[in-house]
Amino acid sequence: MNLIHLDSVGSTNDYVAEQVRLGAPDGLWVRADVQTAGRGRHGRNWMAEPGNLFISTLIRPQPGEGTLPQLSFVAALALDDALRPWVPAERLAIKWPNDLLLDGAKLSGILLEGCGNAVVAGFGVNLQARPELDRPTMSLKDAG
Repeated sequence: MNLIHLDSVGSTNDYVAEQVRLGAPDGLWVRADVQTAGRGRHGRNWMAEPGNLFISTLIRPQPGEGTLPQLSFVAALALDDALRPWVPAERLAIKWPNDLLLDGAKLSGILLEGCGNAVVAGFGVNLQARPELDRPTMSLKDAG
């Protein structure tokens, strides 16, 4: 696994998309402490609160591995699996296709974007702080 850590970036998805254009390999991960232009689906602003997780990966699908919509389900299931050691399963729920809920409030968002023959999968997880949105939000810290 190739992991790049950045102090600050506009968007981890945009950074990975640029690496796609430069020929980066499948499996590249980019994490940032701060995102200044993060976004969710439909161009919605993704609040980049300090202490939260902002990470994107490069996926170069191979023939037979499925479509972009199918990858969103895989990404949601993978994130759910990754958080289960810290949160009891009954408190987590996937709001298909791209949100993870904790106690019914938004904990995480997933953004998949096509980029040539690749897919950039971005994950934002509220670890320390929860943004103020038009719906309930939760952080792992708030959840104890």
